[in-house]
Amino acid sequence: MGEAVRVLHVLGNTNLGGAESRIMDLYRHTDRNRVQFDFLVHSGEEGFYEKEIRELGGRIFRVPRFRIYNYFSYRKALKEFFQEHHEFALVQGHMTSTAAIYLPIAKKAGVKKTAAHVYLDLNYDAFVDLMCELSAFGAASAGVGSTFSFVRLVVL
Repeated sequence: MGEAVRVLHVLGNTNLGGAESRIMDLYRHTDRNRVQFDFLVHSGEEGFYEKEIRELGGRIFRVPRFRIYNYFSYRKALKEFFQEHHEFALVQGHMTSTAAIYLPIAKKAGVKKTAAHVYLDLNYDAFVDLMCELSAFGAASAGVGSTFSFVRLVVL
């Protein structure tokens, strides 16, 4: 078996929010030999889930929180991050307020698949298969090019 598919989740923080809790629930039940989660957070403070993320093998990266007055420095930080990190098969953005900034930067830096706030209702096997398929073969696109957004995908 090859190296695990790396998925980068972009979040405001790793505290007890709805998206964060759902991601962690999936992460706990994922075969981390096949799919590994990393997190890009917009906070300098350690979040509730950070210790567990590290114990599960995930990495946490930080960028400054976006504010209108730091638009250029925010873009610069993201460009530098994605120029340095080419290991992600998928960048999944949960911060839709700034997804129009960071997802195109990720694409331009070579990330093949990007998604803006994906809602997944999958059983374990379907989730792992989806992550591996996205990495290896691509996915049907509901957006432009290979940027896609699932509104709701239900696999029973």
